[in-house]
Amino acid sequence: MRLYVLWLCLAIYTMGSVAQDAIPGTLTFGTTTDTEFEQKFYRLYTGFCSFEDAAKTAASHGGTLFAPLSKDENDFITKQFGNYVGNFFIGITRNEAGQWITPDGKAVVFQNWSAMDNVSPKEQIRAMIKFDNGNGIWVATMPDAKASGFIAKFDQKPKPQPTLLTNNYGMELDEEKPTELNQEEKTATPIAPNELPGALSANILYTKYLYPNGVFNLKLQDKTPTISGLAQPSTIRKIDAGDKLWGAYQGKYLMPILGDNVICFFDESPDIGNAPWSIVKVKGVVKRGPQFKQLVVENAYLTGSRKVRTSRRVIVSKNDSYVQIFGRLNNLNNIINDNIIEIQIGAENEYRRCHIGDDPEGFALELYALKLNGETTNLAVGIIGVLLDPEDKEGPLTRCRIAGWLDPSKIKRGPEKPPTAEKGNKPPTPPK
Repeated sequence: MRLYVLWLCLAIYTMGSVAQDAIPGTLTFGTTTDTEFEQKFYRLYTGFCSFEDAAKTAASHGGTLFAPLSKDENDFITKQFGNYVGNFFIGITRNEAGQWITPDGKAVVFQNWSAMDNVSPKEQIRAMIKFDNGNGIWVATMPDAKASGFIAKFDQKPKPQPTLLTNNYGMELDEEKPTELNQEEKTATPIAPNELPGALSANILYTKYLYPNGVFNLKLQDKTPTISGLAQPSTIRKIDAGDKLWGAYQGKYLMPILGDNVICFFDESPDIGNAPWSIVKVKGVVKRGPQFKQLVVENAYLTGSRKVRTSRRVIVSKNDSYVQIFGRLNNLNNIINDNIIEIQIGAENEYRRCHIGDDPEGFALELYALKLNGETTNLAVGIIGVLLDPEDKEGPLTRCRIAGWLDPSKIKRGPEKPPTAEKGNKPPTPPK
């Protein structure tokens, strides 16, 4: 009954806009070797990021976001970075007049949009490049979209980034050899978990267990958990013969399930349907990837998948100790980075926040996908949890889970019922 009431409240809840402030702090990216074209230098950075993070990082390293000025330049970058899977920010933006411009404010002359993005809505003001088909196609995106990384351009050779020494593509690492770790990993002192749960989401696997504080946790390498991740059918591809980056892994097909941060390898192409985004469940052997701060899952096999949906009701068991609350989803970045869900209750700016555990079903990633791709701008979310202090009804929650969500603007309301005749009176006679 409680769950029904919660869901009914969600269905009638109406909301305003959602704030999506970025989490402050310095981000660390993996990078490629610098490459040169016509006396300019280029570097691809890997790691989930916003456009603002990408632009600031490029500037802090002495460059700007790469804006292709010609077909030759675009083709060169595509050839150099064609093995990298995902969408990467470039320095093409749309001004208030609706014109696409380069970082120095000049109108874009050369363009390589997909047919759809060539006439994209004016709300899409950022651009990414992808190398899926070897043609460096540009994709228009919303202002709050996240990318798998970005490409920077430099007038002179930039200073090198710290690089992760690879371990010959998945060979077991000797924990006693610090030379296997880069300088950042040697100096950091994170609390590394000793055990890995049997099932968890890809973002929690990455941030909490395998790369706590940005350091690879050697203790958990070669574990075989079930991982819920976020995948696109368009990013699944067969590994070409002679592929130096991915060819040494156990599998013939690859599929990213958290951008370039977590990549799975399959013997057969995984069938996840044809929806633009899906939540997948994958089981396989976890290892450190060849790029900086990256995971791979070898010998993977698909145990399930579902389409990302704008509404979902989650069945939860009844328990008198549970507290059920609902409100407007707030602070999207906390979901993906810290697994903290934050909702706004009512119109008085009252917020409730709680950790949602290891999220084995990947519900947080599903919410993230909805917001990331602009499929919905307002989400009402229900969560259940246990009060830390049973006497404090407004206090913090623990052992939280997501109980469901929906977009109130997409609720179909039925036609209004005709007025009911009062008792003792005849209903009005319809006109002839």
